[in-house]
Amino acid sequence: MAAEEAGATQQSTTDAKGPEHGDVLRIIAEVERSLGALRAQAGKSAGDRSSQDAAAAESRQAALREALAEEVDRLKREAERLGSEREKLLANQSKIESELADLRAACAVAEERARRAEEARQQVETAGIRSQIQRETDAIKSLEAKLDDAQARARELERERNEAQHEVAVAVSKLTAVIKVTERHAIRENELETEVETLRAEVEAARKIERHGIRASDIAAVASAEEHVQQTLMPQLEAAAEFLRIRRERLNAIRNTLKRRTKAMRVLQQIYSAQPAILQAEAEAIATERAAVEAERLEVVAERKKLTELRVEAERAVAKARSRVSFARVFAFAALAMAAVAGSAWTSWHVAGIVAPVHSVASVELETTNRLTGAAIPDSTPIATWLQTARAGEAFAGVVAAKLVDRGHQRTEADLAVKELATALQLESSGPTVRLTLRGGDPDRTVALLDAVVAAAVSEAARQPERKSDQIRLAVVGSEQEVGRTVVSRAMVLEDTTRLLRAGILFGMALTAAAGAVYLVARMLRTKRDAAVATGAGTSPAAAH
Repeated sequence: MAAEEAGATQQSTTDAKGPEHGDVLRIIAEVERSLGALRAQAGKSAGDRSSQDAAAAESRQAALREALAEEVDRLKREAERLGSEREKLLANQSKIESELADLRAACAVAEERARRAEEARQQVETAGIRSQIQRETDAIKSLEAKLDDAQARARELERERNEAQHEVAVAVSKLTAVIKVTERHAIRENELETEVETLRAEVEAARKIERHGIRASDIAAVASAEEHVQQTLMPQLEAAAEFLRIRRERLNAIRNTLKRRTKAMRVLQQIYSAQPAILQAEAEAIATERAAVEAERLEVVAERKKLTELRVEAERAVAKARSRVSFARVFAFAALAMAAVAGSAWTSWHVAGIVAPVHSVASVELETTNRLTGAAIPDSTPIATWLQTARAGEAFAGVVAAKLVDRGHQRTEADLAVKELATALQLESSGPTVRLTLRGGDPDRTVALLDAVVAAAVSEAARQPERKSDQIRLAVVGSEQEVGRTVVSRAMVLEDTTRLLRAGILFGMALTAAAGAVYLVARMLRTKRDAAVATGAGTSPAAAH
């Protein structure tokens, strides 16, 4: 009845609390089964015991029942605590999953915004560069036309200068002859000198206007060349500047020659009577061109400033989006890496234990006593000889298997366990003591098997006909009482010095495989991204045209 009640309690508790309490419930069931076995064993041996032993057994059973009740209550409280912790963990897991989903959605939105900002920045840059190239091309064409006009005007002025030099030379010769022939014209000469001074001032003004015009043209050419002229037109502009410089030097030489020929100012006045108006018109035209070029330069500078501001703003937005995405990626990668490392470490340790299971040794001492009061302590050799022979027999193995089944083990598991008794069980006898040593894997299973062997040995030894004649009885030395059972043996786990090495090797192999997989995936993603960028770069010019 106690076993059935324990099974019903285990089933209901399992349905209510979940699979996490299975270990606790199994412990409760084992304790209940152990109590039932003790009760059955107490019932079987009630006829053989005296009234004093029966009373002691009843008191022990009462103590065991109280200890069992306390242990069951404690285990139930532990199960309830584990259930509450599990619910808290499930709630935390749901919260983390929702936060992770929100983070992934934010990453997707940030990536989409970054992509749109990048496309907008590229479109703005492309449109601005095209318009700027078009304006600079128009400005270059205009400058080329102006340069051709300036070269034509320079050639015309050179021709006029040559003609003026010839005419001045002729006029000077004529004027010299006239001055030497007659002095009647002295007064007229003074008048002419006065007029010459006036004309000189006018010519000097014309020269200043001409010099100002030439410098303005040079400055305009240099400023336009610095701002708008491309590298291919620089040689032509430099040649034009050199040509204008040579022309200016020649004009300076002409002016120096005219200074030395002050007596020919009348002829110079006749020749250059129309030059001030021409130079003034040319100066005004050059000033107008210079103002237009300067206005165009200021417009280009303003547009370039706007484009720079837009580019900085787009880059700032892209940088913010990338920083958010990078943080999310780093957080997710760190979480995955920590989970992968922890999982790899646990798996490596577990697999290392499976590949080479842990070894344990359980031992127990049996003592031979005499049933007769005051008799000498008998030697354990007959018992040791009988156990040495019985451990390899099927009858003794069947009794041990039955003991294991009575203690809650499966029949197949018990049959497999007793097959190794012949090789795993060792006996040593010394005086009245027989020491049993059992080697196995799991310490708990080894102790359970040795306890079953001891119980079978004690019961079977009592049934032997020889024991009735020699009055030898077999008892356990140093047994201890625990909740639900009597512990007669203790297991010692042998130290495994190579498990850590095996686990480390497996952990390194797992990390190497994971790193290789991450490298391959990253390389595939990078190849796809490069292909997408190349495809986009190839289709952008066609879309732009």
